[in-house]
Amino acid sequence: MITLARRGPRHHDARRSSGKMKILILEDNEERIAAFRVACAALSAEAIVWRNAHRMVEDIGQQLAAADVISLDHDLNDDVGEDAGCGMDVARELARHKPTCPILMHTSNTTASWSMLSELRLGGWEVSRVPPVTMGTAWIKDDWVPAVRRIIETTKVNKRVEFTH
Repeated sequence: MITLARRGPRHHDARRSSGKMKILILEDNEERIAAFRVACAALSAEAIVWRNAHRMVEDIGQQLAAADVISLDHDLNDDVGEDAGCGMDVARELARHKPTCPILMHTSNTTASWSMLSELRLGGWEVSRVPPVTMGTAWIKDDWVPAVRRIIETTKVNKRVEFTH
């Protein structure tokens, strides 16, 4: 099941209800959202997508406990007559929370990605970046999916190590 959050899901723990991995995504581009849906299905994951950073900030506290990965864009197009914010808004909010999962930034804005990376790492989050290498969506399948797989495998290994000590 893939959920597209317009106002953002509230009081919903997909991992407990579906048993699937849960990926929280901030993205406003329709083509990319469709490609992320396909990618998450290939990963047997549920995608929770926000197009608006302010809405994601409103909802993030309810979603963190069940999230396996968070994927953030920076530059967002404003909703009709509404400020959509940017990925830095979400990074600032996440930095206020205890880290719960790895974060993958997928913004092409190199300057903004450094600011987001610094904010998140100061908050103790594990962060990596997969920038779009083309204007299309092939990078999601070719680069983003393998990055998510590596993150998940690394997280599983780290959890096994934590439990054995």
